Amino acid sequence: MAVEGPTIFNGQLDLLRNWYRLGVRVTNVSHGEVTQGLTQNHKLIYKHIQKQIQQNALQITTSSECYMSSTARKQLYKKERGLTPFGKLAVKEMEHLNIICDLAYANDATFWEVLEKFSVKICATHSNCTSLCSHTRNLTDDMMKALVGASRSHGTLLLR
Repeated sequence: MAVEGPTIFNGQLDLLRNWYRLGVRVTNVSHGEVTQGLTQNHKLIYKHIQKQIQQNALQITTSSECYMSSTARKQLYKKERGLTPFGKLAVKEMEHLNIICDLAYANDATFWEVLEKFSVKICATHSNCTSLCSHTRNLTDDMMKALVGASRSHGTLLLR
């Protein structure tokens, strides 16, 4: 079973463990939930639970959802922030429980932070290739190469 949107953990590792007991084996680190930079669209959608989402998010800076040149994307990456303190604890717990960390929807800073600082199994369940379609939710060539490298070092999965 997979979870798209980690807000069901409600900022509590015990709930992450409980979802694991119930069968969750894959979860995203972000599905738009952030502590900073909610888009106007997200503010409208989540206005009744906006504070709760921001308190329990795993990612600090929102993931962009647009078409962008590689130069503009590199500039955006310099401004992004990765995992929240709870996000770091949650990814570490996913690693311990052997839950696969899905990086679809993660911003670039979160993507690289997870790959560089954790040994959690990872995947990108619904991302595509930026060189074919320059959308910010797609993976750059460097990201795809890093996923392949991670698969060699700690059993990562790359799904599509």
